Amino acid sequence: MEFDSKTYIKEIFSAVNEFDNAKFDKTSFKRIKSLRTFLLGELKKIKQIKIVNFPTQAVQIVTIQVGNIPETRNLISEFKKFGIIITHNLNWSVREPEIPLIRIAITVKTTKEELQEFVDVLKKIKE
Repeated sequence: MEFDSKTYIKEIFSAVNEFDNAKFDKTSFKRIKSLRTFLLGELKKIKQIKIVNFPTQAVQIVTIQVGNIPETRNLISEFKKFGIIITHNLNWSVREPEIPLIRIAITVKTTKEELQEFVDVLKKIKE
């Protein structure tokens, strides 16, 4: 799979729009919740990561911890080689966080296959 920046920018804009207008109809909400449940189930199988659930976290967001700051930066670089762009909290604020986190956003356009690909790549990198 070759990385296409035009598609990436389009998808980022789409995701931002969805988060800005995150009022899902029942079908979309149920679908996103089902995808989230699937993703959490797959992530729980990877011992080298920690799932971080915030009480106020939106249903379409999954947050994980993969290690310290250098390990997280390395993981992000490895994902880019597979054409997967990662959002992390290393740039969320003025100072580096004590605990580096990665957020996974599930949109109404996300497929189960895309989430499985993310998990498969994560397993390859962490092994």
